[in-house]
Amino acid sequence: MLGRFGAEFHEEKIKIGNHNINFIKVGHGPNSCILTPGGLGTIWTNYKPQIKGFDRSKFTLVVWDPPGFGKSYPPEREFTSESFENDADTGYELMKILGIPRFSVLGWSAGGSASLVLAAKYPDAVRKLVVWGANAYILPSEIAGFRSKNNYN
Repeated sequence: MLGRFGAEFHEEKIKIGNHNINFIKVGHGPNSCILTPGGLGTIWTNYKPQIKGFDRSKFTLVVWDPPGFGKSYPPEREFTSESFENDADTGYELMKILGIPRFSVLGWSAGGSASLVLAAKYPDAVRKLVVWGANAYILPSEIAGFRSKNNYN
């Protein structure tokens, strides 16, 4: 995909645990951020306007597909009561591997819930936290609803 300034956005994969995690890293600014998509979202379905519109001299964005979503698929997404914590751990590990020790966390919907967990578990790594459309917990009926959906890319 071509960026606003003609540069191509290059998606990469990194092995974290048993998962090949798809992500893009764009920008070269001092303010690093990780962006986590919602329950059925991906890098491009949830964050295309942010990727294309932010100031690359002020921010570095890491936008990723959690395990089972987008191009971090397979494996099938497992929806359990630990899903948010697992995503938080994976996002934190991704930033460590990329050599970004402190960063801001942005998350939408289920990605917002995982972002809340990441900030709670790793407060020394998190500069700022922005979430929208997030829940503080997930009900068994919601887990069943997620399980009934297919992976949308």
